[in-house]
Amino acid sequence: MDQPLSFISKGQEDKIWRLKRCIYGLKQSSRAWYFRFHEAIISFGLSMVLEDHCMYVKKATEGIMFLTLYVDDILLARNNMEMIQTAKKWLSSVFEMKDMGEARYVLGVEISRNRSKKLPGVSQGVYINKILERFWMH
Repeated sequence: MDQPLSFISKGQEDKIWRLKRCIYGLKQSSRAWYFRFHEAIISFGLSMVLEDHCMYVKKATEGIMFLTLYVDDILLARNNMEMIQTAKKWLSSVFEMKDMGEARYVLGVEISRNRSKKLPGVSQGVYINKILERFWMH
């Protein structure tokens, strides 16, 4: 990072600043955030899915857990609630985060659950209606 004009040191005008951490909003900040997140999540025992570098999986004898990352939002899916609680506790100790509870909408996709039949469901009805309205086809 170049020295700001008001902070240039006499005799050291040709030097640049080395940032110890990334400043939010810079071109490389999202890349730096991803690498930091990736290293941390791998150390927790999750493995990156090679086909999608923003998806991680952890297989254990007690169950399986998936972690997906979109920009700075994290979605956890599992078949063992204890794994989720452990992951949330660990994530909040490593990163500043807010638990938004059970997911209802993710990237325009509505998530529903039939707990009695143990069936998850997804729907893009809201998105489809928005597109239909945009083109006056509703």
